[in-house]
Amino acid sequence: MRRWFLMVLAGSALLLAGHPAHAAPIFELDITVNNTDNSVRFFDNVSDMFDGLTQQQISAALPSYTSTSPLNVTLNFRGLPMTVTAAPNSPVMRLQIPAIGVDLTFNGGSRDASQTQLEDWFKKNGGDTLSRLMKKLAESTAIDPIAGNPNSAMAQAVSGDFSRGFLTTASNLRADTQAAASTTTSVGEKNANTMSLAARFGYLSQGGIKSQSISLPLGYTVRFQDPQQTFSISLPITMVDVEGSRSYSAGLGLGYSHPLTKYWIITPALGYTVTGSPDMGSAGQVVSGSLTSSYTVPLGQYQISMGNMAGYYRTLRLSIAGYSFDPQIENYVLRNGLMFYLPTGFLIKDTGLEIFGIDTRYLGDALFIDSYEEVGLSFGRTKVKRKTVGDQIRNVLTDVRVGVSYIFASGSHGFTANLGYSF
Repeated sequence: MRRWFLMVLAGSALLLAGHPAHAAPIFELDITVNNTDNSVRFFDNVSDMFDGLTQQQISAALPSYTSTSPLNVTLNFRGLPMTVTAAPNSPVMRLQIPAIGVDLTFNGGSRDASQTQLEDWFKKNGGDTLSRLMKKLAESTAIDPIAGNPNSAMAQAVSGDFSRGFLTTASNLRADTQAAASTTTSVGEKNANTMSLAARFGYLSQGGIKSQSISLPLGYTVRFQDPQQTFSISLPITMVDVEGSRSYSAGLGLGYSHPLTKYWIITPALGYTVTGSPDMGSAGQVVSGSLTSSYTVPLGQYQISMGNMAGYYRTLRLSIAGYSFDPQIENYVLRNGLMFYLPTGFLIKDTGLEIFGIDTRYLGDALFIDSYEEVGLSFGRTKVKRKTVGDQIRNVLTDVRVGVSYIFASGSHGFTANLGYSF
C-alpha cells in the first residue's frame, strides 16, 4: 500500500513536469507591399519583430519592396492587433492601435529612421499612452508578465502571500500543537528559527498559448516563545518561458503571524516584486499589502482549516534594458481556501496528506483572467523535535513536502508540481 501510494504521487509530479509545450506566435508581422506581395513572419522577441520592419528585413522576404513602395503591416503584439502603414513615395510610418485609440505618425526622413522612432516610442517615449497600452495588454492578452494571468508577477505575489499566511501556517500549527501537547515547557526553552528551500514547476495553457515556469522560493522564519507567533521573510525568484519568450521576477515578502486563539492566526504582510522581460518588451514593479486569516478546526486525528485573504496590489514604473513602463494597474484581491488534513502514519511515520481548494478573485482594473480556482494535494512530514543546545532546549521544526495542483479558469488551465524543505 505504501509503495503504491508513493509511486502514484511521484509519477504525477513527473507527468506534470514533463508536459509538452507547442509553439505559437507571440509576435507576428503580416506584411503586404505594392498591394500584392505578402509575407507572414513570426517572432518570440519584440526586438526581432521591430527589426522585421526595416527595409533590409522586408526586402529579404519580399524583393519587390523599395523605400517608395506602399507598405501595409498588421502586427500581432502579444495578442493585441496593431497596424503600421506607409504611403507610396513617403518616409512616414503610421501606427494605429484601435484598442486604445492610438493613431500616430513617425517621420525620420527615411523609413528606417521612422522605424527607429516607432521602436523608441514602444520602449520609452510613449509616456501615458504607453502606460495605457501596457494596461490594455494585461486586460486583453493571456500572457502579460506583469498581471492578468496566474503566471504573472502580480499573481505570484498573491500566491506567495496566501501560502505564507494560510497553507504553511496551518501545517506548522498542527505540528506545534501536537508537540506542545506531548512535552512540558522548561526554563530556557526556545523555538528555533527555520530556513526554507523550495522548487516549483508550473505549466499553463492561457488563451491557447503554452507557458512554463520555474520558481525558487527561499525563506527565513523567526519563531517567538509562542510557536504560533512568527516573523517571516521570503525571497521568491521566478522564470517564465512563453513559447521561447522569457520573463524574470524576484520579490521580497515580509509577514508577521499573530495567534488570536489557539487555532486562529492572522498574518499581515507587505510585498515587493520586480519583473522584466526584454523578450516581451515589458517591465514593472508590484507593491502589495495583505491580511490573511487561518482558522483550524481539529477533528481528532483529522483537521479542517479555512484561509481568507484580502490584499491590495499595485504596479509602479520600472526602467530596464532600454524599456521604461508604468502599467498603472491597481487591484484588490480576495483569496479563500479550505484544506483537509489526513494523517498517513500507516504509510510513513509522522506524515500526512493535505487536500485543498482555493478561489482567487481580482477587483479593480480589468484583467484577462480576473478569477481562477486551484485544487491540489500536498504530502509530507511536519514535526517539532526538542533538542538540547548548551543549557537551552530548542524546539526545532522540520518540514519536507511534495505537492501537485491543478489551476483552471475561463480560457486557462494548468498544473504545478513543487518540492519544499524547511529546517
